[in-house]
Amino acid sequence: MMEMNVNDNIKIQTIDSREAKALYQRIEKNKKRLQRWIEWTNHVESEEDLVRLIRKWTHPDTIEQGYHLGIYVDGKIIGMIGFTDINFFAGSAQLSYWLDKEHEGKGIMSRSCERMIAFLFGQLPLNRVEIRVATGNVKSCAIPERLGFRLEGRLRQVERVCGQLLDNDVYGLLKQEYEASSGKMISKT
Repeated sequence: MMEMNVNDNIKIQTIDSREAKALYQRIEKNKKRLQRWIEWTNHVESEEDLVRLIRKWTHPDTIEQGYHLGIYVDGKIIGMIGFTDINFFAGSAQLSYWLDKEHEGKGIMSRSCERMIAFLFGQLPLNRVEIRVATGNVKSCAIPERLGFRLEGRLRQVERVCGQLLDNDVYGLLKQEYEASSGKMISKT
């Protein structure tokens, strides 16, 4: 079980399959906007579908497959954050996230990303954290920009969501850049 405190009321932790109902309700509530950007949400049609995904997310065969964790505020799940595509040879990983619409604009995602990045650079032998965001997903692009990531380029038609091929903007942060900021990413929230 993975658990990290972000602050007194925000926590990142492994999602328990018993929380599938609450997470499913969040996904359903946000489905229209999530489906546009996150393909797996198009395949969650029931609580049972989500339970299967949670089991897969919480029991990866290797750490290289990554982890998908819940973001909790005052004990209630309000979104997800994860790290995937871990390549220990290259020292890199990708960070991904989504948040319930009613919790946006409060700095929760920026602080959660800061905490996850501290974990990735502090606990894993990584040199680079990357965030790929579908071009046009303005709110998601704001997170890496706010946290000091560099926009490195655009991958054309790299992702299929709802049958559409999407471009991704690629943002990167190197460990030396993180350390130069004294490990404190002062977000502009």
